[in-house]
Amino acid sequence: MALARTSPSSLDPTPSTGRPAPPSRDLTLAYDYFKKGSVSSILETVNADAWILGARDEEVVEHVFVMPSYGMAMSLLWFPAK
Repeated sequence: MALARTSPSSLDPTPSTGRPAPPSRDLTLAYDYFKKGSVSSILETVNADAWILGARDEEVVEHVFVMPSYGMAMSLLWFPAK
């Protein structure tokens, strides 16, 4: 899923797979970047269901790379080692 600012007042979830966006996308660090205008450079864990439909009781590590000149942010996600 790509999150991009399509206008100054919107944040458009654009699923590249044709599937609906996860309902809790607002819990991602990428979403925080668009709402707050900044993002931490520290890796953080988020609930997996923020990115993956149907994920339960799992966490993923999210690292956000912002591209302000393109109005985009890219998140790298991975499951932490157990």
